[in-house]
Amino acid sequence: MAILIISDSTDQTTDDVIDWIHLKKKKFYRVDFEYLVKYLNIQFSLSANFSNVILTDKQSTGTTLNIDAIWFRKDDHIEVPTFEHFDFYENEVFKNRIEKETLTIKRVIFDAASFTGVIGLSGYNRSYKLSKIEFLKLARDVGLKVPDTIITNSKKCLIDFKQKVKRVISKATNENLFLISKKYGAHFQYTHEVSDENIQQFPNKFFPSLFQELIEKDYEIRTFYIDGKIFSICIFSQVDEATSIDFRASNYSNMNRVVPFLLPQEITSLIRELMKKAEINIGCIDLLRSLTGDYYFLEVNPNGEFGMVSKPGNYYLEKEVANFLCNEK
Repeated sequence: MAILIISDSTDQTTDDVIDWIHLKKKKFYRVDFEYLVKYLNIQFSLSANFSNVILTDKQSTGTTLNIDAIWFRKDDHIEVPTFEHFDFYENEVFKNRIEKETLTIKRVIFDAASFTGVIGLSGYNRSYKLSKIEFLKLARDVGLKVPDTIITNSKKCLIDFKQKVKRVISKATNENLFLISKKYGAHFQYTHEVSDENIQQFPNKFFPSLFQELIEKDYEIRTFYIDGKIFSICIFSQVDEATSIDFRASNYSNMNRVVPFLLPQEITSLIRELMKKAEINIGCIDLLRSLTGDYYFLEVNPNGEFGMVSKPGNYYLEKEVANFLCNEK
């Protein structure tokens, strides 16, 4: 039996987890999603009282891969071919359709594995259904504090919202955009404060966007969650103006201080309830502690870049993931 890891070739965190799996002498297969589709036979069977998923290596021996654990770490989009007899619009429609089909295939593999008793580790079990707004609603429903939030395309609504909460930020409604340009280099989408001057430049109607109350913070907290276990770090981002809104906008000449952190028991209990309701067993959760001492939930990153929690916190989270996959919980 072996572990199937679906990732990409550039992910260092996957390498670090595999080092621990090697140490345990456990067999594993590491593939990116495009390889999974191109070079493995996938068979999902469903009948009245039976469901199963079979993965077969068709490039070499043709033998069935006996999987007892699966980790959806990262997944690449399938490269969709273009066709000369399709115009640009038709190609885009076709590409979007294939990407939607790809999401379904991922769910089938993971869900079918779960049905057959295979250990599954993934933030993708329901995360394709849950938007940031839905996560905020779930967090609110379990008892976590959340900032006031709106999605609107109306300048008037935004003005009214800002008058109510005083300070406003804007962030992506889904995943943050990351662009690499040959001319301008890498560009990452950060959270920004929206000023009155910014709003005055908006048209009366604009693309629907997410706006949120800016909570003045004492510090930020990033928490890694895995199967009920919680590990946190505290980020003192407020001491630097460059990172005061979003700690990811790092000032590399004066990095934020980061230390291990123990959340109050009440907050950890609510986080466990949230992740249980979201039906995901791994992820990174962003929170903050306000100047008034309240803890606010911000969002969940189901992909979970937990390396930034592991090393500053001295938690060896890569070992925790390996233990889970090797059924050594």
